[in-house]
Amino acid sequence: MSWIPFNHKKNPLLCVFITLIAFLLLSLFFPLGLQADDIDNKNDLEYLKKLSLEKLLEIEVTSVSKKEEKMTDAAAAIFVVTSDDICRSGATSIADALRLVPGLQVAQLNSNIWAISARGMNSRFANKLLVLMDGRIVYSPSFSGVFWNVQDTFMDDIDRIEVIRGPGATLWGANAVNGVINIITKSATKTHGGLITTGMGTHEKYFGGIRYGNRINDNISFRIYSKYLDRSHFIDSSGNAAHDDWDSIQSGFRIDGALGDANQLTIQGDIIEVMSGQLSTPPTNEPPYYYSIIEDVKSKGKNLLFRLQHDFSNDSSLSLQFYMDITEYNESLAHFKYDVYDFSLEHYFQLAKRHEMIWGLGARLIKDDFSNGTRVTFTPDSRNEELFSTFIQDNIILIKDCLRFIIGTKIEHNKSTGYEIQPSGRLTWTPHNNHTLWGAVSRAVRMPSRGENTFNFDLDSILPESILPVKLGFIANQSMDSEELLAYELGYRFYPHRKFSVDLALFYNEYEKLGTLVPSESTIIPDPDPYLQIFTTVGNNTTAESYGIELAVDWLPLNWLRLRPTYTFLSMNSESNNSPMFKDDFPRHQCSLMSSMDLPCNLKFDLWLRFVDKLTGRNIFSSQITNVSSYTTFDARLSWKPSPDLELSIVGQNLLDRHHSEFVTEFFSVARSEIERSVYGKIQWSF
Repeated sequence: MSWIPFNHKKNPLLCVFITLIAFLLLSLFFPLGLQADDIDNKNDLEYLKKLSLEKLLEIEVTSVSKKEEKMTDAAAAIFVVTSDDICRSGATSIADALRLVPGLQVAQLNSNIWAISARGMNSRFANKLLVLMDGRIVYSPSFSGVFWNVQDTFMDDIDRIEVIRGPGATLWGANAVNGVINIITKSATKTHGGLITTGMGTHEKYFGGIRYGNRINDNISFRIYSKYLDRSHFIDSSGNAAHDDWDSIQSGFRIDGALGDANQLTIQGDIIEVMSGQLSTPPTNEPPYYYSIIEDVKSKGKNLLFRLQHDFSNDSSLSLQFYMDITEYNESLAHFKYDVYDFSLEHYFQLAKRHEMIWGLGARLIKDDFSNGTRVTFTPDSRNEELFSTFIQDNIILIKDCLRFIIGTKIEHNKSTGYEIQPSGRLTWTPHNNHTLWGAVSRAVRMPSRGENTFNFDLDSILPESILPVKLGFIANQSMDSEELLAYELGYRFYPHRKFSVDLALFYNEYEKLGTLVPSESTIIPDPDPYLQIFTTVGNNTTAESYGIELAVDWLPLNWLRLRPTYTFLSMNSESNNSPMFKDDFPRHQCSLMSSMDLPCNLKFDLWLRFVDKLTGRNIFSSQITNVSSYTTFDARLSWKPSPDLELSIVGQNLLDRHHSEFVTEFFSVARSEIERSVYGKIQWSF
């Protein structure tokens, strides 16, 4: 292979890109698109639509452009997890359902804590992934991340989860750096009647929920729900109880309807209480140089959302949205509460025939209150933070049904870093009905969190590889700047046959001003027992680059069998004044294969095989390195409908081994658990 003018092992993206272009050119000359005579019969077509493969060509998403558009036309790496996908995967939480998405790193730290990120840089508080639920941002302003055990809903109410891998800051704002997750629940108009679910198992000790919906009048519908779960603890590496059990109870409502001919109203709210077991191991200066804290972490939250949309015409609409979100979190390390009040206005209209415009304004107020302890202090302990924003985006139709150019920017202002500008340009080319090629260049920022600005933390002493013990502490950096990303993306969607589709995305990211811990002071304390006191702070002193491939295939080899393989490759390098960061703390390779079978007698059988490559976890204070081995999981689900209103199912998870670990916390010393093999049964009755 000496004729190849580059090293294919060192340039995998270039190899894939050349192959992609060659494949595109060949397929233009030899199209394999859906033809009318390909349809064997009417029942076959209806069955395919039921399996959602052809329906995929028509599914509409809103997260990319903040307006409905076909997923096949979206100029972004978007993946949709449907309600049927969630059901057939056997996932019992939103976090577990996200394992279906290529390009996401989903790792479970213990029974109630997840680390979820897109395109690397994962952590318990992954700070470059924006998460929304029905337009309400659930990204924590205090620690730049998501408390996944508090973000829950009635799983059967989820209509779809739209996941954008890559920046979405032009429309969604700061912190939408590596991706956006938008969890969209069903309209109340689609959930009339009752639904009861209940189940139990080895890890899912007990779970259940009830939902009821009906009409208020001819134009307005409502639903109410309540759910409960009781999850058992996992085990630690020695086989002992990890004390990470999880109890949760949540209730909520939603109202949807029309006010006249041109107005659409949505009002919804939730209230949740969570009790999460936690075993932490802070360091100390006495052998074995750590001690254990077993506690129940209490979390409470409530939210209320109001949205009104007015349609001026088919080509113009105005949307007003307001929500409030109140969260309280209590553990030994910290007790805090924050209230979020958010208002937004968005206006969509068509300018001439070639410009589809959308612009908007936003204002957010965050009020927080922290209880300072002996080891943790926030200065000040309470604060109000205001965020103001505006955005505009123009979808320019250069050639109808063929070539589009989308350009826009978002401008935000906050107290910490001032003005932030986040532009993007996207291009989509559809040379054939079954081919879509898109590319994008985007800028996004991640603003400093409350913790990085005002959080001070003292650790007890730890024993390093030296004579003197070391006592560590963290000092906040009030002048920390925003982290920056410049992203280049290229994607290709190909539908060569009515039973086969390919979605490929490639990306290259350049990061600047990444937050990294840096030493600020060190002093030898001689009395009474000598030790070295080292304080660290966080600074914007790291740059990094990453690139990767994300592939999703959907295939119907038989009328009753659907296969969905996915593959993700990720590579990252960084430069820091202290030590390499983000080098091995992510899996380079991830593979998944899910098969769904519709069998006679109303039986459904689903198998899900996943491989996750090894990674390295680092404690950012002590620099202690812990390796996490690669693992392969296998899940199976069998369901039976003896009647149209009743479904019985049994699910086995992690069936290949008794237990395995998936992640290591990098900051707070939460003990790592082993994810165990489990089985549960479920009954669902609709009426």
